[in-house]
Amino acid sequence: MAPEIFEKRALDGTSFQCSDSYLRQWLHGTLLWSERRATRAAQKLPDNWEDLCKRAFLHIAYSIKEEDIPPELFVNSDQTQVVYAQGSKLTWAPTGSHQVTVIGEDEK
Repeated sequence: MAPEIFEKRALDGTSFQCSDSYLRQWLHGTLLWSERRATRAAQKLPDNWEDLCKRAFLHIAYSIKEEDIPPELFVNSDQTQVVYAQGSKLTWAPTGSHQVTVIGEDEK
């Protein structure tokens, strides 16, 4: 709730950092999430995927222009096909979930 803490510097020059254990505890205690293994694959591509991609691109371009988003915040805008995701087959989902849907984990 306070992203500005990541920018503040202490007197000794250090800045706020989250350890893995702190982040794991926060996700579990605050958001009530836990690491879960995928239990089913997500829906396949819809028939109108090309139209949806075009509309998403126009929405992103409009948002960048109207909200004056700086270039430093463009992620994967050069179509490098780099996927920003966890390397394991685990994801975060609400604690107690019986069905955890993930994209990109087909049965094949």
